[in-house]
Amino acid sequence: MEIWTLRHDDFNASARPIFVNGHVYLNTGSGRANTVALRLDETTKGDVTSTHVSWDRDRGNSRLASPIIVEDRLFMVTDKGVIYCLDWRTGKEIFVGRIGGTHVASPIFANGNLYFCDERGVTSVVRASDEFEIVNRNQLDEGMRASFAAANGALYLRTFGHLYKIAK
Repeated sequence: MEIWTLRHDDFNASARPIFVNGHVYLNTGSGRANTVALRLDETTKGDVTSTHVSWDRDRGNSRLASPIIVEDRLFMVTDKGVIYCLDWRTGKEIFVGRIGGTHVASPIFANGNLYFCDERGVTSVVRASDEFEIVNRNQLDEGMRASFAAANGALYLRTFGHLYKIAK
């Protein structure tokens, strides 16, 4: 049974939605991907396109990598390696930074930093703050498209041919 619907002009979203503080953040997929903040509450029923959208960003959005929320900031990386930091409440842009590369994998957050890995195997470590700062870069022997995974104090990376476990 369908509970609610959001109409948009795109299709085929691969980025997972994020739910924070009564809002779901959706990426509308390929083509001209939008990022939409949709309010979810007891009134979210039926077609909510004109009633529950808090903000709708129509440029500079990720098509494949999922956005990530850290404190009151939403971070996302485009396919071409441009990072956008937004206020998740308003959608207002806080900064734009370029790390380069082709990005399919979703970022992960740990110890105050965001980790973005591109298809060449370059991991860019970016401070999760209001200003763009690259903390470090690391190069794997091959590229990766799979998103990071974390479990039991370890970070797992699946490249095109290997599975890495990084732990103390």
